[in-house]
Amino acid sequence: FAAYHGYFEVGEIAPSRFRQDSNPSCGFYVNTSDKIIYSDIATGEKLDAFAYVGKKYDLTYKQALEKVAADFGVVGDSAKFSIAEIKERFKVERKKEEKRIDIIRDKWGKS
Repeated sequence: FAAYHGYFEVGEIAPSRFRQDSNPSCGFYVNTSDKIIYSDIATGEKLDAFAYVGKKYDLTYKQALEKVAADFGVVGDSAKFSIAEIKERFKVERKKEEKRIDIIRDKWGKS
């Protein structure tokens, strides 16, 4: 994602890059399979990295897989990106945050 989208924070909401979006409604999250997913809350669209590349460049899923493989040097003679370079450039790291759930007591009224 970082190679094709640029820097982002998981959980941060931003305007869509695919449509006019004056009210930010898109972001990234990690699903239960530990995959990063692009989510557009307004349209309900959810894209993995390859579907995102396909949408960005108007490619089929298979063509997007081929583009990513070529761009990272998995196939072909030259790589456009390196994973190490992407990690360094965008400081990609996983952060696990603890969530705290508290019970807040309310005052009882006569009703």
